[in-house]
Amino acid sequence: MILQLETVQFGTVSGRLQDTPHYTIHMKPTCILRNLSPYPIYHRVKTAEGVAPREYRVLMYGEQEVLHEVVLGTTKIDIDVTDQSDKRYYAFVTMRRVDKSITHGQFYLNDKSASLVMGVSWEYDSANFLVASLFAPYWIINRLDRDLYIKRADDDKVQCHPRSFNGISIFTPSHKDHVDKIKLCVRVDNTLFSDSLNIQAVGNAEVAVCPRRSGGDLLVGVTNSLSNMGLTKIVVVTPNYILLNNTKYSLEYSQYFPNKKDEQVWSSLPETGVVGIWPSIQDSNSDNKRTLYLMLKVGNSVSKPFFITRADEFLVRMPEIGCLHISVSVSESATTITVNTYFPGAAPVKLFNLTDRPVLLWQSQNPADDSQKTYVLAPDTHMLFTWSDPAAERSLCYKVEGQLANKKGKKDTFFDLAKDEFQEVECEQLVAGDADLKNKKYYAASMLCRQQRVLIFTDDQCLATGTKEQRLHEVFTYDATLQLYGLALSLVNNTLEKELPKEIFYMGVTPTDVTWLYYGKGKKYWTSFSNNNITKIEAAYQAYLADLKANNPKIQHLVTLQLGSFEHKFDFSKNPIELLLPDKRKIKRTYLHGLLFYILLT
Repeated sequence: MILQLETVQFGTVSGRLQDTPHYTIHMKPTCILRNLSPYPIYHRVKTAEGVAPREYRVLMYGEQEVLHEVVLGTTKIDIDVTDQSDKRYYAFVTMRRVDKSITHGQFYLNDKSASLVMGVSWEYDSANFLVASLFAPYWIINRLDRDLYIKRADDDKVQCHPRSFNGISIFTPSHKDHVDKIKLCVRVDNTLFSDSLNIQAVGNAEVAVCPRRSGGDLLVGVTNSLSNMGLTKIVVVTPNYILLNNTKYSLEYSQYFPNKKDEQVWSSLPETGVVGIWPSIQDSNSDNKRTLYLMLKVGNSVSKPFFITRADEFLVRMPEIGCLHISVSVSESATTITVNTYFPGAAPVKLFNLTDRPVLLWQSQNPADDSQKTYVLAPDTHMLFTWSDPAAERSLCYKVEGQLANKKGKKDTFFDLAKDEFQEVECEQLVAGDADLKNKKYYAASMLCRQQRVLIFTDDQCLATGTKEQRLHEVFTYDATLQLYGLALSLVNNTLEKELPKEIFYMGVTPTDVTWLYYGKGKKYWTSFSNNNITKIEAAYQAYLADLKANNPKIQHLVTLQLGSFEHKFDFSKNPIELLLPDKRKIKRTYLHGLLFYILLT
């Protein structure tokens, strides 16, 4: 307990002034113990020999307790940590008066057969009492829904995280001096261990390759983030491929093997469910990794296979329910396949036939099989179009009835829907003797209308040309300005055990306090005075403000300064301030920004 005397006051007693002291005493705790580890800790003050030990007090995660009996520098606290397997590790921690720092120590089992490295953060609260926070350097979270085994790259001791355990496990270095030198190896179920992974850098994300004993590889994602307290690194292990169902339908999914169609195994995915998938990968370093296929099934409807190894968005046809929207997102540690119901704008293109002839449409120039269906777009109609085979080449081919061959001898034309295009085709006459239809020209134009790609077939050249020029008439839709007064970066080395943290370097971008601008003669923007002139103008302006505040009867509203080769006369009483000599201009006093970012997008 710390006692602090604040003030001494005086009062009167029986009408006479006497020295009557009134003391304000603040009683503050010596120390506070805080538990930032994922497990409960048991603590008690260590007693002297011959004195009965005290009972343990328990602290759950995030709880803290005031230690009133602690004398800094001499009192030891007996702290026990119980992990997820109910093993109890203990250590004696001396509560000492130190500057803000972080230390690491080892907790041992009773038989000293194993140890656990924990950290203690020492800092002082705003009320100036010591706060000791016990934390674990590394947390491990298993999100695989499978048994996870981890070990240090320099040790053969294996730690198991069973699929039935959904909590947090502590991963410990081999020694307290190796906290920042740790590397991790993982394996899943009966696979072999992966190569070593670096989990030191916060924000690091990697894919661990675990070789299967029966051949092939199994991929898992490993991410490393920092806890809110900034003391613990949280390592999360997830499947490399994650399937998310955002629809109201119960789905089935299966990996597709082009050469082994009879080996498909279907697994269920409930509505609004998420599951990790484990595709068979024969060689993670070959092209096979980039040609993985997946198929979906709703009732009796089975989709065409599609790629899951590259970022993409597309629709898959499901005859019973229409279409499903598939979004494949690829990050450093995971590939997420999200299944959504159809929404406006999800179709690759919306087609308008404004001609007097039907238009034939199909997916690619060389259909791979009979599933490459040909569609007919009748005159004066429109429809939405999506790919019949998401894994095939995605180019939209079309042919207007009676279309003549182009210079390359082809009678069909294709569109790349990823960009705006404009094409024209020539068609033969349809009725014998009708000269008006001979070599009549038709136009096809592709453009983006809000979120939907639109393709128009027309015989009106003005309409087609207008769609080609529509991008020139777009207006700005995004305008953002970010202004920062200053920015500083400090790099501190706080890994030294016996020394205070040292600042390695400091870099700052800070503005000047005030700047003076004038409206340039013959120009339409503000121009800054030189630094020397700004100093002189600001000094004169501050003197003017001081006289104005003191109601000085001799205040001078017109101030003349020698700036360079010319005299400059300012009228500080005007709002805005004016420059009268050598020529009349607008003057502005403002502050500079340390950093200014201006973004303008359409």
